[in-house]
Amino acid sequence: MPALLSRYGRWTLISKSGPKSRSGVKWTFRCDCGTERAVMKADVLSGRSSSCGCLSRELTGERSKVLNKTHGMEKSSEYRIWIDMRRRRHEPQRPDFHRYGGRGIEVCERWRASFGAFFEDMGPRPSKRHSIERLENDGPYSPSNCVWATKKIQDNNRRTSRMIEFRGATMTVTQACEKAGMDWKVVFQRLNRGWSPERALATPPLSPSDKRGKRGPYRSRLADSTAVGGNDRKRR
Repeated sequence: MPALLSRYGRWTLISKSGPKSRSGVKWTFRCDCGTERAVMKADVLSGRSSSCGCLSRELTGERSKVLNKTHGMEKSSEYRIWIDMRRRRHEPQRPDFHRYGGRGIEVCERWRASFGAFFEDMGPRPSKRHSIERLENDGPYSPSNCVWATKKIQDNNRRTSRMIEFRGATMTVTQACEKAGMDWKVVFQRLNRGWSPERALATPPLSPSDKRGKRGPYRSRLADSTAVGGNDRKRR
């Protein structure tokens, strides 16, 4: 669940005490337009509700025409990202739908209705290496939960990040590889084969000659560390 905040779109949290219903708990919020209302907590935290309805009315009026039809950014990368973000949520035929809409990831009302609102909140994409990232992986696409981030940052934050102990600290494999100067693909392969984190990160990769089967210092160390008495057996 996303961390509790005081602002959710246009809603400001007034009180956590509110009427209960069969559908769940309601909290009391005040919209930017002044309307106070008891709203389902789950709807607000998930991004399904971000205003009393005034935002939707604005976006379907003149403001929507200005933001969506005259922004002149139809060919920009930000616009393509916005289109793809909504398709991830609403198109079951997409191969990646199960990772987004299929597991309940929502796009907040403000962004769903308007590219202009999305661009106003996110700003320009910093570089071609950046894409949209949700800080809370189970949370919605919304202003409070999204930033521009590089793939390396996303690898550290993604749901499948693998945490390990390295040099007395807990960190992701990506972070440990960066500290050790190792290729993360090599380290992941070693960990999946049952190597300890320290060994996977401290052992140099095989050289081309080692891979062809020639014996070298690395292969000697590897044999010594994996087979107790291995050299003694060979001498016998």
